[in-house]
Amino acid sequence: MTQYHCPALVDCPRADARELFDLPTASDNKCPTCQSPLVPAVQPGTAAPAGGSSKKTLLAGGGAVVLALAAAGAWYLSHRPAAAPASATAAAPAAAAPAATPPAEPAAASHGIVPDAAETAALKRQGETQLVSGAAGDAELASSKAAANELIKLAVAKLAQGKLEDAEKDLLAAKEKDQRQSLVNYNLGVLRVRQNRTDDALKELEASFMKGFPYFDQLAQDSDLAPLRKDARFAALLKRYQPAK
Repeated sequence: MTQYHCPALVDCPRADARELFDLPTASDNKCPTCQSPLVPAVQPGTAAPAGGSSKKTLLAGGGAVVLALAAAGAWYLSHRPAAAPASATAAAPAAAAPAATPPAEPAAASHGIVPDAAETAALKRQGETQLVSGAAGDAELASSKAAANELIKLAVAKLAQGKLEDAEKDLLAAKEKDQRQSLVNYNLGVLRVRQNRTDDALKELEASFMKGFPYFDQLAQDSDLAPLRKDARFAALLKRYQPAK
């Protein structure tokens, strides 16, 4: 038997109550209240396992997935923020290339964290490859994760512009597409701080940490979380979930 918990903090009373379920080890255990996929309970001082979401049986054929991919691409092109003007400063001479390039990390901003662009591109390619190979279910899953990342990117841009209601709509849409993406809850936490909803912000941040949020260095640079840094509850969350250096 394995202990599981519901990760849907704010949305599910059993998640808010930190209720544990003793169930046989399986990948399709769901919360009896909100039907969110259950995740193994996190022990204090350790990071939550990233894990993959349960694969669901799909009735839609490959044609429906193609339409979903096309619609997601058209929506993004019509909603993406305008590109910033190019800098007039001349680029410095390129330095010698290092022997090895470290893995890319999501971009840290003063208003949330954006998913890594390379990860999003890889998810899109994965969806296209799986669709061609006939794995429609896997293709839809990868495409949904890529769409969620794009929505998070839009939401962070709107946070920076002070468009809080629009940012919230994008984040909730991203949550529908990928419930296990920790950056959805993290950026919702940032949004709640901006709305002066401290209790809800702490719940969203804990939900993010429970889903395996690994970007604590970027969190330390996020100026929107400044109001929480003297809150004992926030310090307790970091102590529980942030890996020791």
